[in-house]
Amino acid sequence: MARSVTAKSKLTVAIFAHAHPAFSKGGAEIAAQVLADHLQARAEIGQVVLVGARPEPDLRGFARYAPNNLIWHTPPVNHLDFSSAEIAILRRDLEVFIKHYQPNIIHLHHFVSFGVEIISLIKQIDPAIKVVLTVHEMLAICHHNGQMVKTGSLELCSRASTVDCHRCFPEIPKESFWLRACYIKEHLNRADVIISPSQFLLDRLASFGLDSAKLRMIENPQPVRTPLPREPLDGRRLRLGYFGQINRYKGIDVLLKAMKMLTEEQRSRVCLEVHGTNLDLQPADFQEQILELRSDLGEDGSVMWCGAYRHEDIASRMAGVDWVLVPSVWWENSPMVIQEALDYGRPVACSAIGGMKEKVTDGVNGIHVPVGSPHSWAQAIVKMVSGGQTQIEREPLASLNSVVAEYVG
Repeated sequence: MARSVTAKSKLTVAIFAHAHPAFSKGGAEIAAQVLADHLQARAEIGQVVLVGARPEPDLRGFARYAPNNLIWHTPPVNHLDFSSAEIAILRRDLEVFIKHYQPNIIHLHHFVSFGVEIISLIKQIDPAIKVVLTVHEMLAICHHNGQMVKTGSLELCSRASTVDCHRCFPEIPKESFWLRACYIKEHLNRADVIISPSQFLLDRLASFGLDSAKLRMIENPQPVRTPLPREPLDGRRLRLGYFGQINRYKGIDVLLKAMKMLTEEQRSRVCLEVHGTNLDLQPADFQEQILELRSDLGEDGSVMWCGAYRHEDIASRMAGVDWVLVPSVWWENSPMVIQEALDYGRPVACSAIGGMKEKVTDGVNGIHVPVGSPHSWAQAIVKMVSGGQTQIEREPLASLNSVVAEYVG
């Protein structure tokens, strides 16, 4: 069904996002939207169609959101092995889409809302279609929300195995984890190209058993951003910004404990701004811990709780800080907040693990801090205060060119 590509023809590219960018502003959705916008201006591309999944209990099929922009009401997915609950309907919808748009390439940004079978189904419907998959985190590897952190603790995990996974989820038989891994790998390996936004994740995917010959490291495309001017220090406090969810894995408790370790004089020279929400959704003991730490520190002005923000507000929020802090205690992959900070000209202090360590060059555009150590973060904050504002230059990313090269290669 797909059009054949000749020297004179242009490519038709369909980009499938696991959530529609109009309704969800996660990193994968934004990367899909940016990629679609930029590809449409490329000489090699004739048409770009953006499809965002929006699972709803009573709806199936496609709805038109805008020209060449669709919402796909996909069937539910089993979140153990990411199998679709209604493969026949998934195939029916794909056949309708492929017949109408005749894509040369379908680029999947994630599989979680579609089911891993989507790759195999595309190839069954039309083997000529090139399937590109961007994997955004370790959900294929780890049943614990893809975090590779032991359940019931914050112990980092370095591998997935039937024994280790069963220890985290004793209610699930060991055999189920073996079958899970086999099923996911069987379908993902049918993609023509598998893209990881970080070398860290790429190495994990290779160790998991995805085809190394198909793996590519290409950073997520980002909108064009202009570095933001900064207010001179002139005796004011150095402003440190935390941006993101308030939960156990993001390390906000580590930051607050670090702030408490500072002397009164040191705290008088710094202010930690916390931009985030969802503390009310966390376990009660974590909520109590954060509220107690926040109360103690808020009295001397060293911590400001700035609340939730919309994605479109990120530039104005980052304009008010001198450093961006990313203290996550899990691996992370390619945190969008790091890309945003560096694009806006803000240095980043981050935990020295996973994709965070990879994205920030210690001593150049930020600093690395040992993960989960309040003492080390306190030392880092003192270092930031003594160093003042740091000027950085963001190296341009060649992500769009790299993606197109995989399309036409």
